[in-house]
Amino acid sequence: NEILAYGADSLQASGAIGPAFLLTQNSTKSTSTLFNPTGIVFDTSGTLWVANYYSIVAYHTATLAKAQANGVGNPLVPPDLVLTNAQAAGTEADGGLYNQYVYQYLAFDSAGDLWATVQNYTNGPVTSQIIEFSPTELGALATNSQPTPIFTINQPSDQGAGFSGWSGIAFDSKGNLWAGSHLAAPNLYRFPVSTLTGSGMAEIG
Repeated sequence: NEILAYGADSLQASGAIGPAFLLTQNSTKSTSTLFNPTGIVFDTSGTLWVANYYSIVAYHTATLAKAQANGVGNPLVPPDLVLTNAQAAGTEADGGLYNQYVYQYLAFDSAGDLWATVQNYTNGPVTSQIIEFSPTELGALATNSQPTPIFTINQPSDQGAGFSGWSGIAFDSKGNLWAGSHLAAPNLYRFPVSTLTGSGMAEIG
């Protein structure tokens, strides 16, 4: 439950390199603390976005500067923004949190839209999805932390229940979206930019 950053000057040689920055969690699981961070990506302004199991959290550059690992900063610095879902967390019998909507991997497209892979358990059996949020929604997170995705890609219909989830996602220079799947369905899918509108299952090309 940590995010480490290494300074460029430290990466000039191999060996035991200490991190320049450290973000970590406190003892409380919540949508605004680090827990199982998976995908990470920077936007064009230098803000760090983290797919964080219960949520997607964002740290502005000034906030990241407070998380120095040399004893000066505070590794428990809270995020500036939180993006989550009403179904992201529930309460187990022992009072612990479980998750029905797991955020995993992230990518930004050239227009500044944020794309995220999720494991969605809210409708019974898990559905693996890729969802998109607009820059307008991201800019309004301070007042609305639960925006509705503007576009959704569902898991491949030919995989059925055997599809175990999306892994990394990335955009190429033409705007096509590439998505890996893992475990029982180790494939690489390409979604042409022309199909990334509307909602549902985009055409695989």
